[in-house]
Amino acid sequence: MLGLLLGVLSGCDCDGPVMPECETSDECPGGACIDGRCVATDGGGMDAASDDAGPGVDGGAGEVCDSGVTCLGACCAGNERCAFDRCVIDLGPCSTNDDCAGDSYCDADGRCTPYGVPEGVVTDPDCERTITIGDFAPDEQCRWTGPASDDPYPTWNQVYSAPHVADLDLDGDPTVLAPSIIVSAFDSSADGGILRAIDGRTCEEQFALTDPADRLVYASNFAIGDLDGDGRPEIVGASLQARQSAGGLVAFGYDAASGTYARRWYGRQCDVTGEPRHIPNDWTNNNGPSMHDLDDDGVPEVIWDRFVYDSGGCVLNPGASYTNYLRLGLFSVIADVDADDAPELVRPDGVYRWTGSDWEREAYWAPTDVANAERLGHVAVADFGDFEGSTPGHAEIVVASAPSSSSPATDNGTVRVMTLEGRIVFGPIALPADGGFAGRGGPPTVGDFDGDGRREVAVAGGSFYTVFDLDCDVDAETAPGCTRVAGLPRGVLWSRPSQDRSSNVTGSSVF
Repeated sequence: MLGLLLGVLSGCDCDGPVMPECETSDECPGGACIDGRCVATDGGGMDAASDDAGPGVDGGAGEVCDSGVTCLGACCAGNERCAFDRCVIDLGPCSTNDDCAGDSYCDADGRCTPYGVPEGVVTDPDCERTITIGDFAPDEQCRWTGPASDDPYPTWNQVYSAPHVADLDLDGDPTVLAPSIIVSAFDSSADGGILRAIDGRTCEEQFALTDPADRLVYASNFAIGDLDGDGRPEIVGASLQARQSAGGLVAFGYDAASGTYARRWYGRQCDVTGEPRHIPNDWTNNNGPSMHDLDDDGVPEVIWDRFVYDSGGCVLNPGASYTNYLRLGLFSVIADVDADDAPELVRPDGVYRWTGSDWEREAYWAPTDVANAERLGHVAVADFGDFEGSTPGHAEIVVASAPSSSSPATDNGTVRVMTLEGRIVFGPIALPADGGFAGRGGPPTVGDFDGDGRREVAVAGGSFYTVFDLDCDVDAETAPGCTRVAGLPRGVLWSRPSQDRSSNVTGSSVF
């Protein structure tokens, strides 16, 4: 601010009258408040020129400009110049933008000019700062070790599924971001899980839904979003039917009377008398629902495997089948992968569009190697480049597959990448094994792991966490975009030991 003020002063006749100080332009009749002083914006009112500034200049209609500067027939103030067809404050000469103080730049005439003059010039495109990030280790901010001793279920403190983070607006102020951590906490000797919300800043428990009717599957994952348009998110998870078994979906929303969350609905068949609960499967612990607006009406639907529920919990396609993959289930991947402005359901066995009442497989799905292309598994989508027979700019499908839907944890999984038509362009490549134990493989994670500007795929198995790179799908250990660890098979960038010999269907994230 000081530099800008000095620039202003250097452009005026300092023997003239000193312009009054101001905070807003309302304090400057006929002028504007710039850098704390009133500045004239026309030929009247404010005038910083001295009485002996020299002969005036005709500003039009017989008006004489004491400043000697006119712009499109209007008088400019004594500290202004005419540029870009307007009177602008003269901030002094310059050679580069670095010579200009405050929010100003060096224009083509070699004068410092405020950003916004003209309207399209608002930033310096050459101004950038490179941030180098070295090794780091996160510090522990807080820790939740379990509920308070007076909790009716104090031993329900184990968390198996991924925590979810959302601002539940428990403080009643939507302008303040106050995230909560939402988990399903369980006791391995008891039935199901309890939804607990934990303060993201302090790790103090905010509420717990301990009513047995609200019990979740012990490893339930959640979908969190505003289903009813009230500005607060709902929480949807897998409800309990019997010990460690799914009983369909359950949704919780904010209850103003209690200041906490309460059950809104169970997933149910609303077109059947009595609206019976919709229970698609008797064993699915690890997957969860998602929320998407499938019909572009501004109201989201809830998707759980193939099943679609409206925002009130009514199932829209009760005749659909459930994928009992590994007795754990699959996550639903919804995305507009073919750029037709409508979301698709992307599965390991095809791409499906929503008709309003059910899913219909896209006609372009036509794999030649059906056995491998349609093997069930966990899915991710990303654009890995252009491939023969596929439309440029369309996404590809990544699948981490166990040998079969009933494979035991000791089986060895594979990873493949396919076009939307079902043509395999990478793999299937086996997960690395340790003593013959590779594991089935969890949901794939897609990201640029090696900083080459292209996407790689990471999958956690039973013995290793492995990054697969399409650039490494060559016999040489070094190729453009690939420098893989010596001794690893083609297609693998690197692999590091991990341990998951129970389910070995663990997911991961990259950021």
